[in-house]
Amino acid sequence: MGLLAIPPLDSALATLGFDRDCGCWGKESSPLLVEAMDTINRKSFCVDLFSQLCESIYLGWDRPLLNQVAEELHSRFAKGKSLDLSAVDCVLPSLHSCRRLQEILEGSASNHSMVLKLPRFMTVGQLMEALYVPTLPLASDFEQTLAWARAIRSFSSDQLQILVPVLPTGDSIAPWLELAGTLGSLASDLGSQGISFTEVKGFASGDIESRRWDLLDGVHRVYLEELSKAGLSDPAEERSLAIAEKRCQAKRLTILIGTSDLGPMVVQMLRGVSGNLLSMIGAPSSESNRFDEFGSVINERWSTYRLATTGEPFVPAGDMMDQASAVAAHVQAFSDRHPLERITVGVTDESHVAPIELELRGCNVATYRNLGWTLSSTSVGRLLQLVTSFVSRKNWQSLASLVRHSYVHQWITRQLDEAVDDPKNSWHCQLDQLISNHFPVAIHDPLPAVALKNYPKTEPLREMMLQWLKPFLNDTVTVATWSSLVEECLAHVFTEEARVVGDDFQEAPSPIGKDPTSESGTEKKYPSGHAGLHTRTTLAYIAASKFLKRISELNPSLDMECTGSTALEMLTSRLGFLRVVEKPHEGEVDILGWLDLALDNSTALVVNGFNHPFVPSVVSSNPFLPAELRQRLPTESNDRRFARDLYATQLILSSKRDLAFIVGKVGVDQSTTPPSRLIAASAREDLPRRLLHLLEGVREIPSAIHQWDSHGNGPPLGVPELGNLSEGKVLPVKSLSVTAFRDYLICPFRFYLRHVLKMRPVDDNASELAANQFGDLIHGALEDFGKSDDRDESDPERIELLLKGCLSNYVTRWYSGTASSAVQIQVAQAEKRMKAVAVEQASRIADGWRIHEAEASVGPEQNACITVDGQSLPIKGRFDRIDVRTVNGVNEWAILDYKTHGHLPEKKHLRKTKEGLEWIDLQLPLYRMMVPYLGINDDPSLVKLGYFNISAKDEETKVNEASFSDDLMLQAEELVHDCVRNILAGKFEPTQDRVEYDDYESILQTGVASRLLNQVAAGTEEAR
Repeated sequence: MGLLAIPPLDSALATLGFDRDCGCWGKESSPLLVEAMDTINRKSFCVDLFSQLCESIYLGWDRPLLNQVAEELHSRFAKGKSLDLSAVDCVLPSLHSCRRLQEILEGSASNHSMVLKLPRFMTVGQLMEALYVPTLPLASDFEQTLAWARAIRSFSSDQLQILVPVLPTGDSIAPWLELAGTLGSLASDLGSQGISFTEVKGFASGDIESRRWDLLDGVHRVYLEELSKAGLSDPAEERSLAIAEKRCQAKRLTILIGTSDLGPMVVQMLRGVSGNLLSMIGAPSSESNRFDEFGSVINERWSTYRLATTGEPFVPAGDMMDQASAVAAHVQAFSDRHPLERITVGVTDESHVAPIELELRGCNVATYRNLGWTLSSTSVGRLLQLVTSFVSRKNWQSLASLVRHSYVHQWITRQLDEAVDDPKNSWHCQLDQLISNHFPVAIHDPLPAVALKNYPKTEPLREMMLQWLKPFLNDTVTVATWSSLVEECLAHVFTEEARVVGDDFQEAPSPIGKDPTSESGTEKKYPSGHAGLHTRTTLAYIAASKFLKRISELNPSLDMECTGSTALEMLTSRLGFLRVVEKPHEGEVDILGWLDLALDNSTALVVNGFNHPFVPSVVSSNPFLPAELRQRLPTESNDRRFARDLYATQLILSSKRDLAFIVGKVGVDQSTTPPSRLIAASAREDLPRRLLHLLEGVREIPSAIHQWDSHGNGPPLGVPELGNLSEGKVLPVKSLSVTAFRDYLICPFRFYLRHVLKMRPVDDNASELAANQFGDLIHGALEDFGKSDDRDESDPERIELLLKGCLSNYVTRWYSGTASSAVQIQVAQAEKRMKAVAVEQASRIADGWRIHEAEASVGPEQNACITVDGQSLPIKGRFDRIDVRTVNGVNEWAILDYKTHGHLPEKKHLRKTKEGLEWIDLQLPLYRMMVPYLGINDDPSLVKLGYFNISAKDEETKVNEASFSDDLMLQAEELVHDCVRNILAGKFEPTQDRVEYDDYESILQTGVASRLLNQVAAGTEEAR
């Protein structure tokens, strides 16, 4: 153990230039003295003499630090077959390093058949609270935020102008809490550096900055008063008070392990501790002058350090896909020499995890995400987001999103007791159709009668959801009460998870200190009888339940009332940052964050993203603490992070048998990512070659082998097979609409999906009418006009008024006047077209034409069919309009189809090919073939066919009669017969041609990914 420093010696050394605060010699020290002292082993003199009984042990960096720590603990505390560490506190940088050291100790004890009593593990953040006893209970993070909000709102608007030029308006508390969170983050940042708001005022420059910090200092004082009134205290203030009153003490032997990045506040607290401190440092004793007595790096001592490397560990890569490929290739190469569980993948930014996981899975490599998932990315977090959206918006679109959540969907189905034998008529299909066809907006607005008739299951669904979330829609209660209500809301849906928490959840003592989402310091134990208890959803529910339980016990003096939407937004936001970590399994490759890599004991490591701005990370800014002011303060700087990460890099370089640092050129967001400036710490003779290799070099290691690489040369994605008619796998076509023939000409397979299997896309996310729906709007108005007693009106102005009235009635009948604003604009556009329609209709009346029938229909009831080879296929059709006029005592007939474009019939029915004209639509020829079933006794060839074009351009709004030649009409009739013949024979092969506006792209695999994969399978030059 070291010697206790005495005041006279302190004074003498201070005269010589020794700085006790950082444990090193200052700039004014005698050069000869500095050189002499730096050559002495600090373990035997410097650190022991000035650390007040903190012994420092330098274990070297040629082996993983945690393995050496385990050996050191064994040599110090083992007695026979017993290793009793129960009186020891082991302090490490992270929970992962705590767990990893625990695993090493347990494995070593098992191998030596020893009885092990584990130490108490804790992180540096937990250590600070273990070194003192607060005068009052510490406020939780959320209680601190509420106290900040109260403090801010106690100042007048005029006073706050210097802080926030535009203040929140209205009664909403959310903006104030957001501002409070920003100030809380600033206070936490300054507190960790041991700097008070009052001290910052002394560094402010200029009148505005000085006044702002004077106000912030005043707000901070009021904040502390609010906590005091509630019987609580601020953690940073309590730590400062403990230091000032010299109340910091370590009651148990406290071992600091790999704590290379201790903040100023921690260092001050440790320097006030007398004895019971031991630091274990992953570095050789020859580098002891670069660390303080607690193993924390001394910034200036690392500024000139040069990385000692063997070989070329830095590997060039391109974008994120290329980086993931490089990671997978190195993992596969290392797996020849190391078991997979001894290989670790490191990421310097969390956005790298997903693409790397995907790539490794493609190589049949299982991964373990040590970072876990944020609760917001789990099923529980997603449900809270959806509920928050619905409660704040109260519209049908947010309801449709909410009920799509898998757990909500299951819960609704159970509540409605719905059978699954009729999926096309299920409640969720009816909901989709309601939204896509009627565009309702506000959830409380009445639905049109036609919607209630067509989709009867939507009304009980709406009532059920409103009842479930009723408390959140209108009430105003305290945040603590809201927290309990949110927990009840989750329990309604996550019934199995709620039962686990309510009945079977047990707390058991854990050797590991407090979990970051827990205040009990225990780990979770579950009975083995429950299936899936360790699923991500279950763990997320437990984490959310514990958090909400703590909020429900909020200090009443700080609690406040707010609306349900505000409470949900606030709680969901805070819950979203909780971490959910699943249990690892054998044979998985760990994926760790950068700060965990230096102490990881794997033998092989691949680090992705050795780039700026990830390593070293940049000190985050605060809107009230700009970079210029921060530089003037004695706060953590970018130099500090450079020293920390440079040491970590050297520790990794020295302790790994196989290592690769992947240096990409582009990040996930496609932003440029230069190589990390740590690479500049390479030996001077290596730096130019290394940078040139990273910027222009090519990887030497072969590409990774994926699980699909050996599956032959066939296309990797296939199209489902329908089978054949004789086997009964293809359903027979019992009848066919006139418009369906066009779909068969485009693609028989898609025709079968749409018209036989009735698989049609439904877009419940559309905010405006699709082209066909806009056409239905026009059709509906003109149909009503054509069936009215005023259809023979000849005055264009009168016709216009009648048409607009029909349009208004149709909108009211179909949308109940509550459609979205986009739909209302489209209705206005349709109304505008009615003027030109009225002019054309009046002209047609003047020419002697009258509307004979609107929306006439033919079908099996009229025996309408097409007979081919002795077989008949019933045909169904609706005719928008049949006009008639009498000329010289002879009736002339015209069948017109309303079209909301200006194209001529010939353009839509025919296309030019090398062989001549080719039919692409058979609608009008089929209309002529159906004439005998319409009650028209005249020669069908004399019936005129055409479009009533209703275009956005007035000059294109008119009747355009088709002029098909007799030969073309004969070709059309033959093509109709061929289609019927093939349909009856069950021929539904997919077309090889590209289909425009394809609704079945995912089924027929015609997307970009499929085309690229097919090109790869075919070995085309384009794919290469």
